[in-house]
Amino acid sequence: MKMKKIGILALVFVLAAALTGCDPIPGFSKDKDTDNTGGGSAISALYGETLSEDDDRIVGGYADGRIGDTMQTVWFSFKVNSAEKVDEYNGYTAADGNMLLKANITIKNTYGMELPMFSDDFQLQWGEGDQDFGYAMEATTDEELEGEFTLKKGESVTGDLVYELPAENSGEYSISYLEIYDDNVEGNVFFVYFELD
Repeated sequence: MKMKKIGILALVFVLAAALTGCDPIPGFSKDKDTDNTGGGSAISALYGETLSEDDDRIVGGYADGRIGDTMQTVWFSFKVNSAEKVDEYNGYTAADGNMLLKANITIKNTYGMELPMFSDDFQLQWGEGDQDFGYAMEATTDEELEGEFTLKKGESVTGDLVYELPAENSGEYSISYLEIYDDNVEGNVFFVYFELD
């Protein structure tokens, strides 16, 4: 299942890279008060289509944002508050040739019932290659999001995700989330893009 999710996200990332610089996608909207460069817009609509006549779930949709934008999925909203390179985290330093990237994320349950959540839901991408992605390291501090946790109805949580990745990369990153339903139907994908020196 995890390999399938990795493959899908890699494919979607290639699609996202291909669409960069294109006109806005039909059905995509954001608050009119921001230019989407970190001003805190709410990404609320997606381009996608219903699964079938009898199943009105929206699938195949895509939305992107920047640091500070709120991304609204079917079950929750999330916002990447900040992202930065760090030399060490809680005493851990990256292996030779690698670097650490710390992202601070807020997640809010908007679904109406408890939600199981996983830090692996939020994949980091740093290039267009098939292997240019990764997942957060295991939490070692109270400031980090746990590997698995539950969000109560209406609950919000903020925490760090720390990723280890090759130090030589483009400096352009994204954190993504892919909706996957209990019956393995894949919904929409959300990307938050940012650059670091």
